[in-house]
Amino acid sequence: MRTGQSLDAIPGQEKPPQSCNVSETVSAIIWSRQLMLKIQNNIKVAKGLLADLSGMQNLESASNEIVRTIKDFESNLFNDWVTGIERAMSNPSEKSKFEMSGQLMEFDYEAGGLLKVNYSEKLVTLVKDARVLGEHGFKIPKAVHSITENAKKFYKEGLTLKQAANFFNSMGT
Repeated sequence: MRTGQSLDAIPGQEKPPQSCNVSETVSAIIWSRQLMLKIQNNIKVAKGLLADLSGMQNLESASNEIVRTIKDFESNLFNDWVTGIERAMSNPSEKSKFEMSGQLMEFDYEAGGLLKVNYSEKLVTLVKDARVLGEHGFKIPKAVHSITENAKKFYKEGLTLKQAANFFNSMGT
């Protein structure tokens, strides 16, 4: 990337890079946090090396403005994430994807008697998102926190059951 080139002008950079095992919103927050820390570290180095130059004050103020913009971007992303979760919780069909209810495991006779684990991938993503956001200092709402705490109780068992189901299903083929 050339100096002064906008991210909009780089092909394939329409959105922040996707991190593994978290939602796009949390990936964007991680990316923005990394970007902000890089800018802050570069300013620290520049202060040590370029403190006596006249343009240093302009560089520092421009960098601080970029950091403020990134913090606002982060805050907006987090608020959108919370709003999306709260909206899903108020919709009965979406809410069921975030709750542990019903059978955790069953045979899917329509698929030839394969063993199926009913642990929602959305729930897994929510647990991971909440953990990452909490580690980055964001305050997770109580409703989301209670859902993730309940899901954590069954997470390890759900993974073990998925592995057992995959092994069972592969034996039949």
